[in-house]
Amino acid sequence: MNKHSNSFIIALFILLFFCFIKPALCDNLNQKVLEGAKKEVTNKTKYNTKMLKTYYPPTYLNGKKYDISIYPNGDVNPIQGVCSDLVVRAYRNAGVDLQKLVHEDIVKNKTYYGVKQPDKYIDHRRVWLLLRYFNRNYKKLSVKTDKKNKHWLPGDIVIWDTGSKAHLHIGIISDKRSRLTGRPLVIHNMRYVPFFLPGKTAEQDVLTGITKMGIRIKKWKILGHFRISEMQKVNQ
Repeated sequence: MNKHSNSFIIALFILLFFCFIKPALCDNLNQKVLEGAKKEVTNKTKYNTKMLKTYYPPTYLNGKKYDISIYPNGDVNPIQGVCSDLVVRAYRNAGVDLQKLVHEDIVKNKTYYGVKQPDKYIDHRRVWLLLRYFNRNYKKLSVKTDKKNKHWLPGDIVIWDTGSKAHLHIGIISDKRSRLTGRPLVIHNMRYVPFFLPGKTAEQDVLTGITKMGIRIKKWKILGHFRISEMQKVNQ
């Protein structure tokens, strides 16, 4: 592990430690994640369905394209992506690189992840692996929904089983709420579905599934609920 890696990990744990002393720092961390997600909405990041079956190496760094795959902090074309790219970019806005953290955790715990050959260029973009990473390294928050939903905070991560046989879905809780249902909106990026999903990063009332005019059209099962300030040390 190089000096830069050590410095990053030390800084992260110091920040998380102070969250217990000064909650405002935690709020700021969550806010940074939310701001990063909002940037994706503003950028109207398009959903690229080809990325689900075709390998796209992370050849971008800070918006600039290179001729090699980048690690850490590598990205695919920033004007497009899949649902996980939204989360990776939002966390980087808070100073956390999931590409590096997920890869390092997989290398140390291959059996837990069910991965024989870790791929540092794409594993962090696989939602099923992100779910295992968050389950292992973060406090598991309530996945229940109710009329008030006060336990769902802006910047929180939510992971669903949408009924797809091949992929899970992931998004970030917004600071806005639906006027019709009162539920917090979710910032997410999903393939285009006429009348329901725009095919680009958007804020929508999808915490419990696809809705239209306050009416739920399709139910999604919530598998995980996590918060960046609730990272915890696990047994290695």
